[in-house]
Amino acid sequence: MNTFPERKTKAPKEQISSFRHNAISATQLAEILNDNPLYSPSVVIRGALLAIYRMPKDEREAVILDAANR
Repeated sequence: MNTFPERKTKAPKEQISSFRHNAISATQLAEILNDNPLYSPSVVIRGALLAIYRMPKDEREAVILDAANR
């Protein structure tokens, strides 16, 4: 017997991924999460991806290379 309520629509299936932090990025994420209790790690990461996606390609590359060198 199904005890869950019927849903009119199913949520879209999304890709699940993970990433590794170093001490710097873990600290930065913790500081960002402390800014607002409504933030979650996944929302912050999606926001970061959106921000670099909106950058011109040369700026995006510079930010990515800077992160790679940490």
